[in-house]
Amino acid sequence: MSARHRLRLALPLGGLALALLAALTMAGADGAHGASVPPAVVPVCPPTIGFGETIECSIASGAETHVYTFVADASDKVLARMAVSSGTLDPQIEIRKDGTLLCSAYYPFEGAAEIDACDLPTGGTHTVLVGDYGATETGDYFLHLQRLNNPGNASALSFGETTSGTIGDPTHMNAYTFDADAGDKVLARMATSSGELDPEVRLYGPDGTLLCSDYYPFGGAAEIPTCDLPTSGPHTVLVGDYGATETGDYFLHLQRLNNPGNAAAISCGETKSDTIGDPAHMNAYTFVGDAGDSVRVTMSVTSGELDPEVRLYGPDGTLLCSDYYPFGGAAEIDACDLVPGGTHTILASDYGATETGDYDLYLACLTPGAAAQVAQGEEPTHEYSNRR
Repeated sequence: MSARHRLRLALPLGGLALALLAALTMAGADGAHGASVPPAVVPVCPPTIGFGETIECSIASGAETHVYTFVADASDKVLARMAVSSGTLDPQIEIRKDGTLLCSAYYPFEGAAEIDACDLPTGGTHTVLVGDYGATETGDYFLHLQRLNNPGNASALSFGETTSGTIGDPTHMNAYTFDADAGDKVLARMATSSGELDPEVRLYGPDGTLLCSDYYPFGGAAEIPTCDLPTSGPHTVLVGDYGATETGDYFLHLQRLNNPGNAAAISCGETKSDTIGDPAHMNAYTFVGDAGDSVRVTMSVTSGELDPEVRLYGPDGTLLCSDYYPFGGAAEIDACDLVPGGTHTILASDYGATETGDYDLYLACLTPGAAAQVAQGEEPTHEYSNRR
């Protein structure tokens, strides 16, 4: 959780020029500007905000505007979100550079306001101004700032890894980074483990462009089932509360669907016994198959509250077949035709990403054409193992 600050700067909301003037003075603007700033506008709440930081402050008068500065480079993309934590404040937020308004957002009914992506055309010191929309209400608020390319306070995350985290301030978004290649397909799922958190997960490309996102507004889990990555380089995952009003703990899982991380090899006719210890986690298995081959995959719960889900992907990460059962028991892909390219991937998990438990996973290689038999209502009877 970021450090919280409870200092104030009093400014008329309509006097954005004075607010900007004060910020420029703090950032080392020339003396002609500094000479015109009255003592009442010296920022103390605090004067700067860093990428990945969340600040808590108060608006004691509807006429107040709070001013923060940050330094960025040309072509950076930044996110800023402001959420009311108490009072009747209607949040309003602006990003400016040298007095020019770049981006703004407001919400006229308390709650939260967000600038989800602001393109910065030039480098240097920028200003964030926050206040009450309408300049009539007061209250406490949280403010979060993040750079979407090259985020601040980010943690590295590997394919096949599940990590846990906390959203302690409603506006805060935890950042994770991973490297990937153009053409990769990735999956990200976030599951609430405690608190009232409504999970939201976003995935950004190396230049800060939003590629994929998902949320669930009633607790539970949010999942990006597949996201195509058009460029190579470092990517960013942001997780937070949808609506920026709740807090809680969560699990986050990341996986590459082509060439998965932490995958175990499985052979035809083999049974793997394994565990889902974190609700968001998905165990990965790989096997080699050719076009025209068919397989059966069965996932059977052996203990715990696990609701089994099994998915089968082709070599390029495209989902070929899947099945789940939401009440324990077993899930089975009866027969799935494979595609050219070689290595296929199986993901086994809890359907809904809310339960844990143990299971057995069985892979059966069927005679070619078995999937067509199943489609016609027939039972494929020929299975073979040790085929390679």
